[in-house]
Amino acid sequence: MKNITAYIALIAAGCAVSLGGCDSRNDSSAARDSQTTPTRTASTTQADNTGRNRADADRDAKTPMDQSQSSEHVQLTADVRRAVLAEDSLSMGAKNCKIITDKSGRVWLRGAVNTQTEKEMIERIARRIAGEDTVTNELEVKTD
Repeated sequence: MKNITAYIALIAAGCAVSLGGCDSRNDSSAARDSQTTPTRTASTTQADNTGRNRADADRDAKTPMDQSQSSEHVQLTADVRRAVLAEDSLSMGAKNCKIITDKSGRVWLRGAVNTQTEKEMIERIARRIAGEDTVTNELEVKTD
């Protein structure tokens, strides 16, 4: 009986040491990680279109909040977006342009693209899907 009690005490002591070691190891690795991993801070660099966003608030520019929620218009927007994304020659910035279909069914293209060619290609894609007379191209070519 003494051997069993001693054996249980030994196991309990081993578990306590193991668990204590895990805690201190986690604490030290957390401390080590916080010392070696840089913390992320807010960038002081403004996004390319920050100034444009402020200007848009002062005029009747279409924003994603103007997107019609009718199933037909949502599908039209999705179809244009899918075709733009499928175009391998477009930059990621061009593929991320805003495509907005308003309540009248007009498709608005907004945002910054790298080249005039990208601007024209996105407009061609939108006109092919939405119709020649229902697309307004407000894409801007980056100047920097």
